[in-house]
Amino acid sequence: METENNNEMQHGEKIGICYGRRVFAVPSSVLPKLKNAKKNDIIILLEFLSSPDAEIDDIAASCGADAQTVESALSFWRGAGILTLDDDAAPSAAPEAAAEPASEKKKRERTLEAVPSYTSEEIAAIVSSDKSVSDMIDECQQILGKIFGQTDTVRLVSVMNYYNVNPEYILLVAAHCVGMGKKSVAYLVSTVAGLYSSGICDADTLGEYLMAIARSATLETKVRALFGIGMQRALSDREKDFISTWSEKYGYEIEIITIAFNITVDTTGNASMPYANAILQKWFEAGLRKPEEIEEYLANEKTQKNGDKSGKKNQKNDVFGGKSFDSEAFFNASLLRSYGSDLAVPKNALAGIAGNNADIRNVGPVVPPEKK
Repeated sequence: METENNNEMQHGEKIGICYGRRVFAVPSSVLPKLKNAKKNDIIILLEFLSSPDAEIDDIAASCGADAQTVESALSFWRGAGILTLDDDAAPSAAPEAAAEPASEKKKRERTLEAVPSYTSEEIAAIVSSDKSVSDMIDECQQILGKIFGQTDTVRLVSVMNYYNVNPEYILLVAAHCVGMGKKSVAYLVSTVAGLYSSGICDADTLGEYLMAIARSATLETKVRALFGIGMQRALSDREKDFISTWSEKYGYEIEIITIAFNITVDTTGNASMPYANAILQKWFEAGLRKPEEIEEYLANEKTQKNGDKSGKKNQKNDVFGGKSFDSEAFFNASLLRSYGSDLAVPKNALAGIAGNNADIRNVGPVVPPEKK
């Protein structure tokens, strides 16, 4: 039975779609690719979608084209991500599953080896029909500082179409590669493949990723200067982990790290990253995220420590012989025991616990004095 679907046109006319007794599905992702497709590409795609099991020769006969033209058109649509071969990483989706979730798309695996081979004529047609692509090639040449030959242009455009990324994405990757001292097209397309396989599949996600890398690199430089680690040596894995944790997990900038550094040096006399890390971890677990919050926290600690000299807050007649228990000093002593037992212990680190002349290596458990 023939059905009709009426759509109202801009000028009031109504056009019916005569589906007849047989229909076939056209992926919605075809639409943005039409501007780069030639007439034969579109005709052959429609013929293929109507008879996906047909042989190349049968499609050629139906379209009035030769086999080479059919193969070229199918190669174009493979490169555009509309069709796949049996051994391609991404299988074709059934029409009812056409609306693929973004999370699944990011998991799709693609390899450089599977990038379809375009002819120079096909690439020229794509470039001439889409100004954003031709502008991208011009800007890429400026970024990489070289004039592209035919091979470079073909490979760049083929990879862009195959991974279904836009010109902005390619330009961001190009700038990132140059920042690492890599200026070849081969390295650029390899980086695109690696980023895509990691789930970084669009320009917005890529921009966030590159900004995070830039922040981390800037922070590393500042931390090196702060802790007196010159550029003449690489950071150890442990040092890298510290910086990564401070930046990515804690979200701390250099202002907060500097506060922890100053406390570290004042307490231990050394620029100890493990000691500073313990302080930063304490602040993070206390919910402190901003420099002003930490300054207020430290001011409150100082007030509580020095506090009411009459002894209302801090002085207790307890098992420590009437001396007040200094929680901050105990915390510092614990850090020194863990991270700085081979260092000279400043007097103030153990004040209030075992006397001003105590050595951290000789501090044992505190035993309450016997009652007389």
